[in-house]
Order: sequence, then structure tokens, then C-alpha cells
Amino acid sequence: MTLLTRIEALVKEPPPGILYHYTSPVGARGIIEEKSLWATNIHYLNDSKEFGHAREIAVREIAGLRQSRSNAVPLWEHLERWLTSVRLQNIHVFSLSTHGDQLSQWRAYCRGGGYALGFSPPELVERMKLHGFYFASCIYDTTRQTDLISDCLSLSLNVYDGAIGAGQDPRDARIKAETQFALNFSILGPLCKHPSFEEEGEWRLVAPGVDIRNPLLCYKAGSGMLIPYLNCPVDPLPLCAATVAPGPEPVLADRSLYGLLWRNNQPRFTIAVSQIPYRGL
Repeated sequence: MTLLTRIEALVKEPPPGILYHYTSPVGARGIIEEKSLWATNIHYLNDSKEFGHAREIAVREIAGLRQSRSNAVPLWEHLERWLTSVRLQNIHVFSLSTHGDQLSQWRAYCRGGGYALGFSPPELVERMKLHGFYFASCIYDTTRQTDLISDCLSLSLNVYDGAIGAGQDPRDARIKAETQFALNFSILGPLCKHPSFEEEGEWRLVAPGVDIRNPLLCYKAGSGMLIPYLNCPVDPLPLCAATVAPGPEPVLADRSLYGLLWRNNQPRFTIAVSQIPYRGL
């Protein structure tokens, strides 16, 4: 199976019927009132190993290729350089989960309370495609991650060898191969998550290569820095479920969400209350 076929299989994998986005009360109000989703730059997410995990695998694979394919050292050097600067790549993601009531996610994303908003994937994906997003489930298996990234490097090497064999200038051949690798890695890298997060069952909407001039690009205040995000209009908003986080007043939290949905003309659906005993988030 070629790398292109494997990537196509990833983005065509059918999602479950509902996917949930965990958010604070402020986040839920913004999504529902503005009918928009905020897709954060991947390098500013909570997981400190975001994208760095895929980078580490690529660097390790290149170290092996330096030995077996030493004639392509200029290519390996430039790919390592690109991977070192990968934190400058503007890749934005919006995260969803197969689980609508999971303690670890309440604690990670809804400290002090919040909601897991359930979306209908087909409608959501079609609207986010208009903003340059693709959609796929995250990969947690390190063997599978390594195989995919190894395929990225092999394809890049094939491009390099082919260009050299056709008599192209070595610099042009290297640039061509590097561009091929960057394109594929920017698609696969955001899906390769550290295995410690596997229980989250995450699916992602990913926008690679976001231009700094993109009119949807905004900045919010974070802890000690500004955080870039894409403010993506999604109207109508394909909400179809919601779960209230564990808390001291679940009935009130349910009632206020229902009122917000009604005021903003959202179709009716059942709002569930978390079944996890409240111990404080």
C-alpha cells in the first residue's frame, strides 16, 4: 500500500455517530452564540509533546538512514533542519472525542465545570472543509506511527533519487524531496499522539500550512503569551448532544445550557448529566 493510499484511508475512515468537544462554560457560550469553532495552533495545546512526538520519530528514522543511505546526506541534513524549525509551522487543530463523559477529560479541559458538546461529524466536516481542514482519527500505536513516518522519508528519498537520476541539479532535487516530505509530514504529524493519551479516543480537524494573512487567524491571551487560533464560522452549528460536567449543581447547569440553545435557535436534543460522582474538578 502506497503512502498516498494510506493517507486517503486515514481521512476516509468513517467516524462514530457523535463526537464530543470538551469546553468550559465560556467556551460553550462562544461556540453556540457565535456559531464558530476555535482551532488552536498545535504548538500551543496542553500536551507538551504535541507534534514533537512525531518529530522525534522522524529524527530517529533519519539517523538510521544516514547510515544506510549516506549518499543522500544533504537531504537528511535539510530534513533534520526542517524538523528543528517545525514549531514555526502554522498548523491548527480542533479536537473531538469519542467519549462524552470521561473523567480525565473533564479534569483536563473543564476544571471548574463545563460541557462536552456533541457534534454530528458529517455536517461538521463538510463545513470545516470550507476553511481548509481535513478530518481523521489520531494514531496512538507507536509501531504504526513509525511505519507511516518511515514511508514519508522513503517517498522523499525516491523523489530525490529520481531527480538525481534524471540529471537535475542536486540542490533542486533536494528541495523537491524536502517539499514532498514537508507536505506529507504536515498531514501525518498532527495525528501522531503520544500513547499516554490513547484513552481520549481523539479525532481531529486539522488545517495545515495556515498563512499568517488568513482572515480567520486571531490571537487570544494565554498564560504568559498570546495564542493563535482560527475563528471558523460554522452555521448552522451541527450540535446533536451535550453532557454536563460533574458539578455541585448539575440541574442548573443543564437548565442554563438548554436556555442558551433555545435562545440561539439550536434544534432540540437531550442534554445528559455526567454519571461520574462529583469530587471537584
